[in-house]
Amino acid sequence: MSDTMITMLALLAAELLLLLLVLLSVAWFRGRAACRRDERAIRLLVTRIRNSRAERETGIERFLDERMGLSGEELEQAKKAILQSELVLLKRFAEVYRGRDADAAARFDADLITALTPYHELKADNVVVASEPAPADNSELEKLREQNQLLSDELSGNMETMSKMLREFSTMFAGSSGDAAATPAAETVPVTGPSQAPASDSPDRPADTASTTAAEGDVGGGVE
Repeated sequence: MSDTMITMLALLAAELLLLLLVLLSVAWFRGRAACRRDERAIRLLVTRIRNSRAERETGIERFLDERMGLSGEELEQAKKAILQSELVLLKRFAEVYRGRDADAAARFDADLITALTPYHELKADNVVVASEPAPADNSELEKLREQNQLLSDELSGNMETMSKMLREFSTMFAGSSGDAAATPAAETVPVTGPSQAPASDSPDRPADTASTTAAEGDVGGGVE
């Protein structure tokens, strides 16, 4: 291998090393900038927590007093427990954010449940929360009364109609039963008098024939 070839290979390796050094420098500066940004965000969060601590304590005291009915030593203990749990949760969040801990971020719901434990342990026995009665809406009440009256009238009309139908059905069925009872009785009454139908042909017919012959003889004698 000639000296020229060796020189070219050395220059190429130097260029690659220089390019790699530049890339590593850019990545390092970007990482440092991200770390400074994260540190600044954490410091801002801590500052906000410290500045709003008094307001937060006032809100917790009002909640425990008005909503939970606590006072005195019980109120102070509950307030301290709540503030402590909130600070622990915020500290845990700062650690996860700063360390870019993906596993801890996936299990952050457990930290949240732990922070809410003091709220779950609160007891509000014999607490009555006063609330202002809502003003009555007269227009709505009148509308409801009108609807109620309309429903009552409709129901009354339906009941009256049903009563009339039942009475008509009862009368109709009663008339049909009377006609059915009268028809067999009429069929059993014997027919007498001049309108009696002539007897049908039977073995007893000679007696009727003799009577008819006698009557014809009387008529003939009278004519003579």
